[in-house]
Amino acid sequence: MGGKKSRESQIRASVKYNKAHDYFGIRPDKETGAAIRQAAAAAGQSVQRYILDAVQSRMEYDAWKNARDFPGEVGPPSL
Repeated sequence: MGGKKSRESQIRASVKYNKAHDYFGIRPDKETGAAIRQAAAAAGQSVQRYILDAVQSRMEYDAWKNARDFPGEVGPPSL
């Protein structure tokens, strides 16, 4: 079962997936990692989804804060 064709198609699928996705590695200390896992589980999310949602929320907050602090400008003023 499987064989060369199966392996080649798996490799093609992996290459296609990797080309379409970015990678970030993070290595929290054990205590922080456990807290993140626990929070993700409590939210009913995977750790990856929990972290990506947290990052997205922070990016939205920062955009809102910049828009509030510098109305009419795209971002903070140049110095």
